[in-house]
Amino acid sequence: AYLFLQNFIKMLRPGGRCGVVIKSTFLTANDAASVLLRKQLLTECELTEVLLLPKGVFSKTPATTVVLFFLKGTSTQDIWFYKLSSDRNFGQTNPLVEEHLSEFLSLQKNRPNTTNSWTISVSNLNQETFALPIRHPAATFADEIISSAELKRNLVELSSDTTKLLEKIGG
Repeated sequence: AYLFLQNFIKMLRPGGRCGVVIKSTFLTANDAASVLLRKQLLTECELTEVLLLPKGVFSKTPATTVVLFFLKGTSTQDIWFYKLSSDRNFGQTNPLVEEHLSEFLSLQKNRPNTTNSWTISVSNLNQETFALPIRHPAATFADEIISSAELKRNLVELSSDTTKLLEKIGG
């Protein structure tokens, strides 16, 4: 995934726009490849928006994903984050559809700070890691605690996925 992102940055012409889906771990990982690629992205491109997607949007992977929107040719000063929240679980039978993105699309033009969106300045980032925050600055840890029913649902889903994988490989 990192090579694809790096290739998109390289192939874009100055002024070219891009949106790339990547695992959310890219935003905070401290390995050398992640740090160097984030630095390249922020210095060679203007990372305008980061759309944080809920778990399950891309079935077959338990990883959460983000969409990075950027413009090549100028460095990044400020980044607008939007966390897509939904009361439903996404997956193969409950796909993400355009109506789920309506608030994001309506706010994207002016990029206001709301309960689901925030802006950060690159100058406030750790200049050694360029780690990008995936939590709303106003959020509390209590906001991130999932209910026991949701935890149970997640465990059942993971167990089912594990069983299917084991059946496929003959385990």
